[in-house]
Amino acid sequence: MTTRLKKLVQLVPRTKPELEAMVKTTIEMQTEREKLVALRDAARLESDKPFAPRIAELDAEMARNLELVECWAEGNRAEFGENKSLSIAGHTIGWRLGNWKTSLIKKTRWNDVIMTLTEWKDHANKQLRAFGNRWVRVKIEADKEALIADRADNDAVPLMRELGVEIVQEETFYLSPDREGQNPALLTAAN
Repeated sequence: MTTRLKKLVQLVPRTKPELEAMVKTTIEMQTEREKLVALRDAARLESDKPFAPRIAELDAEMARNLELVECWAEGNRAEFGENKSLSIAGHTIGWRLGNWKTSLIKKTRWNDVIMTLTEWKDHANKQLRAFGNRWVRVKIEADKEALIADRADNDAVPLMRELGVEIVQEETFYLSPDREGQNPALLTAAN
């Protein structure tokens, strides 16, 4: 076990009161962070220097505390019973299921999956053919980059017009303040 890991393990709450104190402290840090961000935004400063160090410090402390609370939760799953959440000091901790997503089984690559699905599309087995067609998406779209690249080709331009396409460049109005000693702030008009 690394020294860093040993130090972290020592910081994991051992008792419910320690856990409650850590959760309360983390919520207090979040509240302080929100106040600092609001003050920074209200001050409309060009630099967030007065606030940035404390906000960064709070972010790091909150992330560490959340990691420690998660370690406690992993080690005490029995406390949760059948629930995936638990109320601690009036706040809720727990696990949330994310959105469904596809995940590849070990040693499988998407190219292999696509190749197999493509084979299934023409398979003699009706069920495989149906799933092959359902699980493959073919996306046909205009290659805009190629159209732009051919904008000066005298043979291509009439064909583009026949398609109803033209290659254009739009102008955007801007104001660039003269700010001696500072990077210029570029203000652009909304289109």
